[in-house]
Amino acid sequence: MTVVAPKVLSFAGGLGIVGGLCFVLDSLVVDLPGNEEALPNTLGLLVPLLGVLLLGGLYVVARAERPGPLLDLGFLLNAVGLVLVAGVDFTRTYALSSLDDDTVDVLLESGPTRPAFLVAGVTFVVGALLFGASLIRGGYGVAAWLYALTAVPSGFAAVLPGAVGASAQVLAGVAMTWLGLVLVRRSGARAADSAGAGADTGRTSVAPSP
Repeated sequence: MTVVAPKVLSFAGGLGIVGGLCFVLDSLVVDLPGNEEALPNTLGLLVPLLGVLLLGGLYVVARAERPGPLLDLGFLLNAVGLVLVAGVDFTRTYALSSLDDDTVDVLLESGPTRPAFLVAGVTFVVGALLFGASLIRGGYGVAAWLYALTAVPSGFAAVLPGAVGASAQVLAGVAMTWLGLVLVRRSGARAADSAGAGADTGRTSVAPSP
């Protein structure tokens, strides 16, 4: 906490809130109706990118409060998984969406595309479960539980029925927004504690007047 300014962490939390709201909106307006046009789906591309920034802020705060290998591994896998998911979403939105279904099926079956998508999903899910578990241990409450519980269905939403996958992503978006709010609150509390400690130190360091 002494390296990263609380304002930066609060900003990361704010970006997480924006990302979570984008996730909810994208799931309800784009994924649920099955809209595959590139422009509307661009909203969903922001989610994993903003999610990485949120994870970074949560990791800094959580590690200052309760460090451990579970937190470190969970953050690493979760962040890498989100980056891979961003690549998958980009490919689906701007490459595969312009092809007919038969061509997409051939690409998925014959090349490394499907295994690559699977690796991205598994990495994200495992990382989210581990990171969520570490946040639960750190006292992040219902938001952490919701993040962990929605990891599997939201990570594999593409292979689930449309309504089920979209519903899972809505809950994941709520979890992301909630964690962003928690990060903003915790960053603000630690900033206030640091300011109070600094003021107390300044007072005690002044020699009393004779």
